[in-house]
Amino acid sequence: MTPRRPSTATAQDPTVTPARVAPNPDYPGAVLLWVECPHCGRTHLHGNLIASQPTGHRMAYCNRGGYHIGEPGPETVIDP
Repeated sequence: MTPRRPSTATAQDPTVTPARVAPNPDYPGAVLLWVECPHCGRTHLHGNLIASQPTGHRMAYCNRGGYHIGEPGPETVIDP
């Protein structure tokens, strides 16, 4: 069994670009972000409470490590 990584950010954690960004219907001003996990390849969904602020570090839901969510790129789908 592979030991779990600590839940703190490290300089080695990769940065990913959101694949999709959409308003969170439950929290006005917040957004939902879909990212492709660099550890398992699956799509993970994260929330960010303030759309205009950087998202920062997140732990992968597959428990294989963490990553930093960067700014949306030209390929990011942005829902109105």
